[in-house]
Amino acid sequence: MRSRFSAFARGDAAYLLASWHPSTRPRTLEVDADVTWRRLQIVDTVAGGVDDADGVVEFRASYRDAGGAGLLHERSRFIREAGRWLYLDGDVAAHPAARRGRRAPHTPPLEEAAKRPSRNQPADEQRFLACLQRTVDHPLEVCRLLALPLHRIPLVE
Repeated sequence: MRSRFSAFARGDAAYLLASWHPSTRPRTLEVDADVTWRRLQIVDTVAGGVDDADGVVEFRASYRDAGGAGLLHERSRFIREAGRWLYLDGDVAAHPAARRGRRAPHTPPLEEAAKRPSRNQPADEQRFLACLQRTVDHPLEVCRLLALPLHRIPLVE
């Protein structure tokens, strides 16, 4: 799944076709150059282990195009043939709220995301706050938005 996401991000149609099961593979595939794939989140997996012949991967992939930010939420089926995993098909979940800056279902608002702990909290928090600071005119505005004390805001030059 991750290799196919990377292929979409790089625009590598040849890899996408090669990793697609022949029974469902299209004859040609055009990758939209105007779409920038940003992030892949694996939501769930079923089977797909070393000894399995098939598997399911549910994922969310965020992207940006001329219409703004978007989210693709899919549950994909894969089959292993000759030791290689091949994409068979998938069910796409529609998330109309994910377009044009609106939050998708189950996506926490900015303030909640800033407060949520992560495995790499200090580094993640610093990157997040630095990015937010670059988009807001003044560090005090960042503090107001996130209800944080000023000492928590990194200096960005």
